[in-house]
Amino acid sequence: MRISRVAHPSTTYRRLLAVASVGLLMVLAACSTPEPQSLKNAQSFAQQANLKQLDLPAGWSAHSTPSGSATPAAASLSDSQLKIVNGIMSSLPGECQVLKGTFIASLESSPPPGTMAQNVAQYSSAADGNATISSTVAVFGTLSKAQATYALYSASTFPSCLQGFLSRALPAMFNETVRQEAIVLVPTPALPDGINGIAFSVATQAAPGKNAQTQVSVSQEVVMQSGRVLAFVEEQSETTALPVDTQTVFDQSVATVAHRLVHPPL
Repeated sequence: MRISRVAHPSTTYRRLLAVASVGLLMVLAACSTPEPQSLKNAQSFAQQANLKQLDLPAGWSAHSTPSGSATPAAASLSDSQLKIVNGIMSSLPGECQVLKGTFIASLESSPPPGTMAQNVAQYSSAADGNATISSTVAVFGTLSKAQATYALYSASTFPSCLQGFLSRALPAMFNETVRQEAIVLVPTPALPDGINGIAFSVATQAAPGKNAQTQVSVSQEVVMQSGRVLAFVEEQSETTALPVDTQTVFDQSVATVAHRLVHPPL
């Protein structure tokens, strides 16, 4: 879930909602360096649990090489950008303040502090409105850190806080004009026992500048927590509605990753 600095609305939303990559966790303190074997186990689990090319039907191809990392990136926001973010956050309701670090981390595209390992993968289908499905599996150093991060997403105020932040950040930082936007909770798919889940969707209509062609995008994300592991699976399409075939593949992808999370590392 990272915000891209490229002035393209659909990419901006996709980077924020895909946890992908996942840069939403600056509110958590970074964990201490794990023992080599613990780190190896975490990396192995993240890779094995994540969505793979073989899990998808014909027509879907790797959009990027699956990767894993848990090394924090250096802060990349300038003083002026941080000033903008601080101003935006101060204008939001009090219940949104806990997400300040989350949004800053998203803008910085940094790996999630507090994790031992993560694995990120993205696939695309040119036949379905240039649809993409992204999946990230992150293993946290402790159960409490995983639960605290999941709580950010599962809070009833998350959609409205995210919408309030984006409606201000896009014009101020990306020179994008949001004409219509809707971020809402949607029914969570059936998940195996012991796995928590929350789902939300984003529909946007935006133009990057004066006289530019209106651009639309729609996405849906499911966030799952199993022990000290979080998984983020997201679909996105540059259309006004998610293609039926893409939705089917997405539902299957969520179920596949969910079943791999049933036995997280201790």
